[in-house]
Amino acid sequence: MIGRARKAGIPFGWVAGDEVYGGNPGLRSWLEERGIPYVMAVACGDSIPMAAGGMRADEAAGLVPKDGWQRLSCADGSKGPRLYDWALIGTADPLLHMLVRRSLAPASIAFKSGADASPEDARSCLNARWMTPSASVVAFLSPSKYSG
Repeated sequence: MIGRARKAGIPFGWVAGDEVYGGNPGLRSWLEERGIPYVMAVACGDSIPMAAGGMRADEAAGLVPKDGWQRLSCADGSKGPRLYDWALIGTADPLLHMLVRRSLAPASIAFKSGADASPEDARSCLNARWMTPSASVVAFLSPSKYSG
């Protein structure tokens, strides 16, 4: 579908998908080879390429130091701003980072994944697509395009 949309010249900024698509390394590679930004869900047990080798997504998120989190609102809800803590983590691939969203309340963990979207776009996508208040979120981002 994405290939047909590109061939037809249909403009789009990036691709979003749930855990079924995020768990498909072939799809992620296909998007990366074509320079198509994406944000997709991954299972907490999925291996993330870190400098020290593969690491589970939830373990990588657990290594963020206390001062490595930034509190931001993802949207206004019926009770005011929906605040989460966010962290950006480097991976073994110098073009990719993980964006992690952590709930402020004790919660179970669900993870998301993606590439080449700006931090703002990834946060918007994750908040629009997966508004699970208890979820932590992981997204891959390209620092070569979106530094600082």
